[in-house]
Amino acid sequence: MGLASAINTFTIIETLEVAMVMAQWLRQKYLEPLKERQRAEWRAEGIEAGREEGLEAGREEGREEGRAELIAEMKDWDSRRRESEARGESFDEPPPYLQNGAPKGQ
Repeated sequence: MGLASAINTFTIIETLEVAMVMAQWLRQKYLEPLKERQRAEWRAEGIEAGREEGLEAGREEGREEGRAELIAEMKDWDSRRRESEARGESFDEPPPYLQNGAPKGQ
């Protein structure tokens, strides 16, 4: 009876050991590469999302700079117009937002 218990105990321990080794092997062979692929996809998506956010921020910054430039051009144009009128001269220069008589971008 004691020998049978010892053999059963040894068999159970060895079976658990083999199961743990197999589990570790399976984890390294299949699970870790799968997790790494998933992380790579998440990084790529994060980079892509960040890239889109950066592009939109850049577009908005460009719009703001464009507005500021147009305002500066309009102030300069208006100053020249007022000076011309104060001297009694005609002023036929088109506003800066017009290009060849049409609004910019058309």
